[in-house]
Amino acid sequence: MPLVTAMLARPLKGWYTIPSTAEEARIELAKEDRDRRKFFNQCVTAARESSNDPYQVPDGQPVAVITEPGVDLWGGSGSAFLPSGVDLGAMGHEIGHGLALNHSFSDDPNYRNADWAQIGEYDDQWDLMSYANVFATNTGRFGFGGPGLNAYHVDRMGWLSLTRILTMGADRNSARSVSLAALNHPEASGYLQVRVPFDPSDPFHYYTVEYRQNDQWDAAFPNDIVLIHEIKQGADGQYYSYLLRERSDSRQPLQSLNVNGVNISVSSNSPSTHQANIREAAIFFSVVCKAL
Repeated sequence: MPLVTAMLARPLKGWYTIPSTAEEARIELAKEDRDRRKFFNQCVTAARESSNDPYQVPDGQPVAVITEPGVDLWGGSGSAFLPSGVDLGAMGHEIGHGLALNHSFSDDPNYRNADWAQIGEYDDQWDLMSYANVFATNTGRFGFGGPGLNAYHVDRMGWLSLTRILTMGADRNSARSVSLAALNHPEASGYLQVRVPFDPSDPFHYYTVEYRQNDQWDAAFPNDIVLIHEIKQGADGQYYSYLLRERSDSRQPLQSLNVNGVNISVSSNSPSTHQANIREAAIFFSVVCKAL
């Protein structure tokens, strides 16, 4: 059976037939030294050289390739490769990689999703970039979808207005009570993300606080919840989000934090107004002057 592909850039283009069969693709992809971009590149070439509906991908434009039948599933470096039967959650996750988002983690030193995964990887069930270990909603027609992205990933995509982000200490106030709007209800008043920097040596190393409600794409959440993440640099030089969890059998997300000079506690939430309140989100810096 020939392997046919469609290409999702700005328009949806295809189907195009590439010079590989589905069986050839499966054999190639089963190899230890497999080239997972081979069939993606064949699709781009087939589109460009098509005699019926030629299409040249504009330089720098992210592209998703969809294959029928499905043979592989991945995303990264401006690309995503998807089977035709993929559900919305997996599609969103891999396209997220194509848009340069990383996997999300937890800080649980005892969690490992698979033998090839890093410690804590895929352990933020409230974030799409931990798919498929997430609270996903059954859409019926298109399989499981959601949840939404966590606040750090939404921010990284540039989808949060700076007016909806509070950076503690930026106004020289080291402590305050904050009203948070649910990240999935931006129509509510309040901040959508609080950043709490605490590492003078790295301004990109900070805590984030967000509020999520169990509706819309987050409808599978067990309850409304405030989430605290630590954003820190990995060994590869990139930054990752780590959901902070209790060290208990329940492994629930922390609802308070008192470490590194930072004190965060959740005081209340109001589902009817899509808001939550946190108090004493504080950051304290010590400045030491040394005579030369």
